[in-house]
Amino acid sequence: VDEMAIELGLENIQTHHGRAEEIADDPIIGRTHRNQYDICVGRSVTSMPRFCFWIQDLLKKGKDEEGKLVYIIGGKVEENVQSRVTTDVAIDDLLKCSGASDKRTLVLSSSAVTAIAKESGEVKRGKVKQGTKSRSKPNKNKNNSKKRMQDNDGNWNNSKGAWSKKDNSEKKERGYSNFKRYEGNI
Repeated sequence: VDEMAIELGLENIQTHHGRAEEIADDPIIGRTHRNQYDICVGRSVTSMPRFCFWIQDLLKKGKDEEGKLVYIIGGKVEENVQSRVTTDVAIDDLLKCSGASDKRTLVLSSSAVTAIAKESGEVKRGKVKQGTKSRSKPNKNKNNSKKRMQDNDGNWNNSKGAWSKKDNSEKKERGYSNFKRYEGNI
């Protein structure tokens, strides 16, 4: 991203490359990044509600400067997320190239990210110093948090990033069936 910005001659851009959950969980680093970003880009690293929880404090908030989440995902999207998506575009359509990807790009506003994060059931964790034990309280609402991960029919959510057994019965169409690997000597 930095190289693209330089090549395009963009001067009003600042990037940060790091793991969202590490920024969110660190009380010092998290403070320096709070409400600083116009755009946060993510890809199917976990369920959308969990990712929204991690980045909710990173995006700018407000009527004039509301940040956006651009998330690249494949598969089913939770109903409470899909209902808040402002843009849903297939990667093939973005690239104008059929068969390039089975993924799509979702765009959500900062306020939608915050609402999804509140519904996620996630809780903030402080960093535990080395050599000390965590003193977190047990979750009294364990059954309630499981219900949030189920759809309206009581079925477990199979969103991209959710833990489930991988189905390898069908081969994915990647769009490069004619690809030939170079087999020369190095």
